[in-house]
Amino acid sequence: MTNTKIIIRNYKLFGIISGSLLIISSIIYSFIQLLLNKTISDTLFISLTLGESLFVLYAGYKILLFIVRNEEIFNSSNKSFADSALSTREYTNLIKIFNNFKILLPVIFLWAIVMGLMPVFQKYWKESMILNILYGAFLFFTNIITSYFLLVLLQYFRLSGRLWNLVQVELWKKDNTSARFIFSLTKIIVLVAAVYMTSSLTAWVTSPKVPFGPEIIVFIIFSILLLTGSIILPSIPFTRKKSALKRKALADIDCKIQDEYQKLTDILQSTGKEVNFNKMNSLLEIRHRIEAINVFPFRLETLTASLSIIIISFLPVFLEYIFKTILKINF
Repeated sequence: MTNTKIIIRNYKLFGIISGSLLIISSIIYSFIQLLLNKTISDTLFISLTLGESLFVLYAGYKILLFIVRNEEIFNSSNKSFADSALSTREYTNLIKIFNNFKILLPVIFLWAIVMGLMPVFQKYWKESMILNILYGAFLFFTNIITSYFLLVLLQYFRLSGRLWNLVQVELWKKDNTSARFIFSLTKIIVLVAAVYMTSSLTAWVTSPKVPFGPEIIVFIIFSILLLTGSIILPSIPFTRKKSALKRKALADIDCKIQDEYQKLTDILQSTGKEVNFNKMNSLLEIRHRIEAINVFPFRLETLTASLSIIIISFLPVFLEYIFKTILKINF
């Protein structure tokens, strides 16, 4: 079995185990709540949290397959200008971020334990310790999945810079096959992150057991920063390369404009004859076109649209919190 197949197998195993334990914990928590209270008070929270976790597990599998299936295309398009062995190695490292369980597991379990103990210490269920424990177990398995993908995302941020070192960036040509792959991968990640974070925020801010306060606000700010980083950070190396090419092109054309200006000035001063500005105008037009080149690969609308989804999801609850705590208005 090849390393790639082992990584896919390990991811499937992780997804099946973590997803199954999450489903079981949600069923037990809901059943005991129904048994003790004759109702399930946080159905929306459970449903959204369960749905988003299973969604991100499935999306992660699709992202892994997308990376694996594009390896040959990425490496072959880089062989003309980069060392093929280096290209293959870095791409393999990209696949391996889904399989660094020796590094990921200690951090994952530590974070999941902290989140799992939160209901016990804060006593979200004041009248029932067993519900606090079961609620904590549900959050524990949820955050196993959440922290795993957060660490995978952070590793992708770090590795994307090395991948861009293998990609030839040109000023006028928008992208090539390798660049298109990184852009596509980043867009998929941003989309998945936006859906997951929106669902997660909606679940937390609508939960009847978790009060809307500083902890939720910090989580909201963290989500916004992480989503913004998902768009901006992987694109920084491309933007830096494109900016350098743009600065060089502007410097070169400025020199040519200066030379042409000096030439026309000399002719005018020495002969007094009418000069032809066609070449000067052409150079100025080229400069204008170079200056108009957008070095950032994504439109501003991509960022604002992603953030607006998150903001809209918590805005009603946030306004209610402001009215109640600051303006002292009760509904």
